[in-house]
Amino acid sequence: MTEAEWTKGGGILTVRSRHGTVLVHIETNDPPLPTVQLHVARACMALENGECAPAQQLFTALRQAA
Repeated sequence: MTEAEWTKGGGILTVRSRHGTVLVHIETNDPPLPTVQLHVARACMALENGECAPAQQLFTALRQAA
């Protein structure tokens, strides 16, 4: 027997034998959050406030490194 539930991006899948023994049980996890360096987070916050200079500096530094 297979049981499946899915609600708002999360779910469970269970496969049982004829006797009710759980053979497989899979549950979703919360997606991992990416690690963001402090200077990138600050540039994003500045963009939210309409200030472009910190983000431009990030891309200028990337071009110079390449």
